[in-house]
Amino acid sequence: MSVRLWKRLFARLAVWVILAGLFLLLLVVANSTWHVYQKQREAAHEYNLQAEALVDLEARNESLRRKLSALNTDRGIEEELRERFSVAKPGEEVIVLVDAEKSGVDGNAESRESIWQSFLDWVSYTRD
Repeated sequence: MSVRLWKRLFARLAVWVILAGLFLLLLVVANSTWHVYQKQREAAHEYNLQAEALVDLEARNESLRRKLSALNTDRGIEEELRERFSVAKPGEEVIVLVDAEKSGVDGNAESRESIWQSFLDWVSYTRD
């Protein structure tokens, strides 16, 4: 081989080595950029969670401040005692309201038959 062919071969080899090196450098930079991007997304998500928690805590703080200011008055103390312990002053009566739907009590004066009674009535009707 002549010197000229060696130079051409060396030039081509050098170009390919440089291109491969640049490609590897591009991969390293892209990988680093991707990791930074993912960490930024995680940080933004965590920031949003903490911002929501802060809003909840501020609302709770305001609610507790209102309750505390209400407890500084005699009326507020009385309301809290009545709410928590179902107590009444001497001479008062406590009335407990029961929801008819939840308790199963029928609001009508008529009583309903049980399922078994209805079944027995049906069976005795079919025998006749």
